[in-house]
Amino acid sequence: MPSTCHDSYNTVSNRFRIYALVSLVNLHLEYSLIERHIEHEYTAFATQLGMGITAWSPLGMGLLSGKHRPSRHGRRYRRGASGESGRRLDSTGLPSRCWRIVAELAQVAEAFAKPMAQVALNWVANRPGVGSVIVGATKLAQLEDHLAALDFSLPEALRQRL
Repeated sequence: MPSTCHDSYNTVSNRFRIYALVSLVNLHLEYSLIERHIEHEYTAFATQLGMGITAWSPLGMGLLSGKHRPSRHGRRYRRGASGESGRRLDSTGLPSRCWRIVAELAQVAEAFAKPMAQVALNWVANRPGVGSVIVGATKLAQLEDHLAALDFSLPEALRQRL
C-alpha cells in the first residue's frame, strides 16, 4: 500500500505506463477563497509532478458571487448539535469565517471597481498550479461576465487581502 501521495501517484503513473496508457496530467479539485484546503498539499504536489489543477466551485457554491452579503442574513449563534460544538455559525448554518471572507471580497471588489464574482474567479485562475477553472454559468451573460475575470490583473496589495 502506498505510504505517501507521491507513492500513490508513482504507483498509478507506473501502471498507466506499463499498460501503455497516458500518464496523469491533471487534478480536479474544489478551490475557492472559501475552500483552500488544496494549498496545504495538492498545489505543491501537482506543480512538482508537472500536473495542472482544474478548480471547480470557484465561487464557493455561489457564496462569492456577489448575491450574498453578511448583512443580509440573521443573527449569529452557536450550535453544538453539528458535532463541532462552539463553532460559530450564523442562521444560514455557515461558519462566521465564510462571512468574513465574503465581506473582505466585497471590499476588495469595491476598491478595484469589479464585481465580486470576477475578483473571486480572477484570484482562483491566477493561483499557482491552476490550469483551468470550471464555472457554473447558466446564461450567456453570466458566462461573459465570468470570462471577463480573465481580462485584468488584481494588484498584489488587494490580492494579499484575500
